[in-house]
Amino acid sequence: MRIHKLILTALLTALTGLLLKSGCLAGMKISPVKFEFNPGKNQKYITGAIQINSTGNEPLRLRIYPGYFEVSNEGSIRVDFPENYPRKDIKNIFFNPEEITLNPYKKQIIRFTIPDLDKLPDGESRAVLFIENKKVRTKKLPSPKEGINANLLIKNRFAVPIYVSKGKVLRKGNIEKLNVKKLEDKDYEFELAIASKGNSHIRLNGVVQLIHKKEIIKEFKVKNIPVLPDKKRTIKGKMPPDLMENSSDYTLKTKLYYLNEDNRKKRLIKEVKFSPETI
Repeated sequence: MRIHKLILTALLTALTGLLLKSGCLAGMKISPVKFEFNPGKNQKYITGAIQINSTGNEPLRLRIYPGYFEVSNEGSIRVDFPENYPRKDIKNIFFNPEEITLNPYKKQIIRFTIPDLDKLPDGESRAVLFIENKKVRTKKLPSPKEGINANLLIKNRFAVPIYVSKGKVLRKGNIEKLNVKKLEDKDYEFELAIASKGNSHIRLNGVVQLIHKKEIIKEFKVKNIPVLPDKKRTIKGKMPPDLMENSSDYTLKTKLYYLNEDNRKKRLIKEVKFSPETI
């Protein structure tokens, strides 16, 4: 009987600053985890440098290449787009080196330059530099059918996001929704929807507070969450039922802020009152 092989390929991607905040991945540490540039009016180019430190006992063979990214409403990362997709990307980015072999406990600097800033539109343009481990790991999967071998090919790559905001920049956000609902497991969950209305992303910080009888009984931290221009972001948090009494009234309140184009704090304050027995 002829044996057929089925090979499944998966590319695992982690976008720094959004998923892998520590900057560590598979035997290496990367710093910084993101870049945000606000070039001056007459500035022609910008430069940056990424340091990669080996933390493992084996040499790493790495490939560096550029790409584009967006962030979904739920915070997941999208890096693959159809050809006709209207991207707000940086067209030209030069970097060196393109491939390296990093020996154990050594470091390497990746330098990049973004030229022709005058050709970028007003507002935000974006890119990522992927740092990909060229070593491929193979993982056997349960055979989907007799006579078929299934393998998962896994590549690890790390992506460093680059934001460039130039010209007439507007950073503006607002709260579109704040509510509480009861889940099937008897927990409660709040849902907060933030919209970015400018041409450059806003970055949220602050807290969402659960208040009972003027006392804060639960606080959910919101830290360094980006909302891309013309996009929305949904933030959710679970509230265990033992926090709440059915006959009582509660308040859910946001105390959030972001920095606008003038680097001034803009606060996003909203509150809703609810009773568990009426949800």
